[in-house]
Amino acid sequence: MRLFGKPKVNPNQTQETIARLRQTIEMLEKRQKFLQEKADRKEEEAKLMVSKKKKREALLCLKQRNTYQTEVNKLQGTFDTLSTQIFALENAKMNEEILNSMRSGAQHLKSLQNNLTVDKVDDILEEIQTQMEVHQEISNAISQPLGNQLEDEDELLRELAELEQEDLDAQLLKVNSPPTKEPQIKFPEVASKTKVEVSSKEEDEYRALEESLAILESTNKTCFIGHD
Repeated sequence: MRLFGKPKVNPNQTQETIARLRQTIEMLEKRQKFLQEKADRKEEEAKLMVSKKKKREALLCLKQRNTYQTEVNKLQGTFDTLSTQIFALENAKMNEEILNSMRSGAQHLKSLQNNLTVDKVDDILEEIQTQMEVHQEISNAISQPLGNQLEDEDELLRELAELEQEDLDAQLLKVNSPPTKEPQIKFPEVASKTKVEVSSKEEDEYRALEESLAILESTNKTCFIGHD
């Protein structure tokens, strides 16, 4: 006999209880079906007795039918009770599994965090930051050019400044120097127009000359014909 605490339930015992309840329900279903068939037959016999005008026999059949039907109804109530118990046990079993999983997860998380504290996390983060700064300093040191490269770069910068100054001086000389000769102004459109006019005049004179020669030749031919 346990004096303190609740007795621990064996998981296998729960499964065995559910199995027994299912077997009982199966047995009740078979008995219920058997009694229901007998009740239905008694009702058919009562109808037959009524058709044969056997009132007493019909009344006896109805009484037997009611007896069977009452037992069927009782079995149905028992069946419902057992089904409810199975449902409750299955839910309890599922809740137990869920609770055990949650308890196991909590214990595992606790074991993982036993070696971790806020101070330890801060120390780790500070160490990471320090290492990152050291890494950055090393990277900067490696990327710096050597001494000769620094001198060469300074010399190139001075040479570049001299070239820029020479280019600026050349541009200033171009701006300040006077023009060597007057710019020639061309009028392409006017010259073209004058050339067209001169060509048209020459063509008219040439055409007039041809017409006068044609008239002269015609006159000479007429005079020659009259002389003959």
